[in-house]
Amino acid sequence: MPDQRSGPGPRPPDRDRLAPPPDSADEHPAERPDPPSRARTAHLWIAPIALATLLGSLVAVLALTFRGDDFHTAPGALSLHYAIAWALFAAAAWTVRRLGARQAAVFVLVGGAAIAATGLLAPPRTSTDAYRYAWDGRVQAAGISPYDYAPEDPALASLRDRWLFPKGPACHGPDRAPVRPAPERPETERPEARHPEAGRPTPERAAPGRPIPGGPALGGTHPRADPAPDHAHSAPGSAEPQCTRLNRPSVHTIYPPAAEGYFLLVHRSAPSGSTLLPLQTGGALLSVATTAVLLVAARRRRDPRLATARAALWAWCPAVPVEAVNNAHIDALGVLLTVAGLIAVPRRRALGGALLGAATAAKLLPAVALPGALSGVLARATKPGEPHT
Repeated sequence: MPDQRSGPGPRPPDRDRLAPPPDSADEHPAERPDPPSRARTAHLWIAPIALATLLGSLVAVLALTFRGDDFHTAPGALSLHYAIAWALFAAAAWTVRRLGARQAAVFVLVGGAAIAATGLLAPPRTSTDAYRYAWDGRVQAAGISPYDYAPEDPALASLRDRWLFPKGPACHGPDRAPVRPAPERPETERPEARHPEAGRPTPERAAPGRPIPGGPALGGTHPRADPAPDHAHSAPGSAEPQCTRLNRPSVHTIYPPAAEGYFLLVHRSAPSGSTLLPLQTGGALLSVATTAVLLVAARRRRDPRLATARAALWAWCPAVPVEAVNNAHIDALGVLLTVAGLIAVPRRRALGGALLGAATAAKLLPAVALPGALSGVLARATKPGEPHT
């Protein structure tokens, strides 16, 4: 009986069948990356071009708002242009999210500087606070505390000029406040009695050709010309001006010490005869500096691209050129110090605390950020599993 195991088994595989045909390599060549097509390259430029167009339109609308409109003469046009600016801002803030971090940072910084510069094109449109800033700086430069006297106090008559305290027909305007005569103060209560230097004519007040106190030691007479007619100072004892550009002239200043120091710094840095442009320029510099601080902090974030796009919410916001630059509000200083303080607190608590304290000394509103900053510091200081105290 034949052995079943010795029967014919499965045939060995044909090696020729398993071997690939000689021309198979040519039929399936190795895949190579396709070169970038023109359509794909053009798509990469769509977002930057669209963003540049939106930012250019935003700058143009803001410039038109400041140059051609006024809250008192054309409130409807001002509101319309302001609404258009906000619509362009929203579209630009959405478009910048499609860019890379580096490309977006360039747009945020350059666009923010251009938008802030539009606020320098005209005097303040919707606020008169900057006139009070200029007055407080002038009072401090004379060696007098702005907390001691209200602007309409006759004791400060020697510091008044026709720019801040106009007379006659110049008093016709919506931003003029009448000046009521205040009772005369005794000689011992006047600023000249407390601050002898306040009663002496400064080089800015001295007329050309007239000797200055201490003139021989300084070389004789004043080399500058008289101030412009609209900046001429009222002589002590002259008639009281009829009005002032300052709001609430019978109220003492309400601004904190850091703000008053900023007013004095701007006053001393400004050219002689300048009006509000130095304060507006300071607001523009503070706004751009805030943008730069936000961009530096964005590089440390887990998602720098998203953090950079969020910096545009400040840099391109239409309220920044209106309030921080054109109206020169002191809030811009408080914002810069607050942002810098919140960024510094996690790593350098002392520096962050000092910056937040300075922000509160410039404007009381930044104090609302202190609880959040303290909670973050306490959360880092508390060990895992240890309750907060």
